[in-house]
Amino acid sequence: MSLDPDDLERRVHRALAELPAVRAPRTLRGRVAAAVSPTVVGHPWFTWPWPVQVAVVLAAAAAVTGVAWGWPMAMALIGGVVPEFLQTGAGHVGSAAETSAVLVRLLQLTWMSVVAPIARIVLVLSLLLCAACALCLAALSRVAPGGASQ
Repeated sequence: MSLDPDDLERRVHRALAELPAVRAPRTLRGRVAAAVSPTVVGHPWFTWPWPVQVAVVLAAAAAVTGVAWGWPMAMALIGGVVPEFLQTGAGHVGSAAETSAVLVRLLQLTWMSVVAPIARIVLVLSLLLCAACALCLAALSRVAPGGASQ
């Protein structure tokens, strides 16, 4: 018995359509999600609550500042007992602290002389533009039939 290819295709299609639908196991989605998702080790910085982040940054800044200011004083007090390489390090830390103070003062002067006047102008212009937009919206809501925002 030879079958026409179209007839064979119809019979196979009918036989496959009569088969019951196979359902995936209930645990499949969870297993696939677990296999695909990356494993998290510890808690990344950005998942910490913001008060904890602020506290850690402040503690680190306090530690660095304490070392920068305390190191030269400690070396002055116990300088004869400390090895030479630590005394050299104290000199580098002291000069870094002085350089940092100069840079902070430079940033303050730059802010006061350049950025602050421009920031004031930008703030005033932004407020004027907001007021102009509010006036245009009020005028449009009176002129446009049904209001401006429909």
